[in-house]
Amino acid sequence: MMWLSSPPWGRWILVVVVALGVIYLEVRPEPTVQHPFATRAILAGETITTDNTELRSVPIGLFETIPGSSTAARLIPSGSPVLTHDVGDKSDPIPSGWWVVSLDVPRSAREGDRVRVVVVDSGLVVEGYVAAAPDPDPFSHLGGGIAIPGEHAATIAGAAVDGRVVVLISTG
Repeated sequence: MMWLSSPPWGRWILVVVVALGVIYLEVRPEPTVQHPFATRAILAGETITTDNTELRSVPIGLFETIPGSSTAARLIPSGSPVLTHDVGDKSDPIPSGWWVVSLDVPRSAREGDRVRVVVVDSGLVVEGYVAAAPDPDPFSHLGGGIAIPGEHAATIAGAAVDGRVVVLISTG
């Protein structure tokens, strides 16, 4: 007598609804927002406009929103997204009376980044800023410029000649 009972319509409808819901979740468009990317290298102190940036679609929440009229606080390489720590009112983060010393700087350093310069044998630790970032070319020398207070300039320069200096970059 099985053929006289009604089919399980409720279960079939529920399976179809769940399957359609899963398919929609897989193929729906991801919510995006427009974010500025540098079309050319933007120098520190330069105003960020539509002339040096282009808007690209990125997932919502990937980057923080950048204020409409912003000034680059550090060098923004071509093709990079404009991030909140790249903009601000820091046209010259190097205080007066400081000196720029040529040191080997990690490639990830960008102009304006805070650094600590450590003299290995004496343990002297000096806070400073990246004044000139190294060339991003992996085959080039890591030379860059670190701005440090005047009272430590001679000590750091002397240690740099002997290779007794380590540069640490701040991550936050």
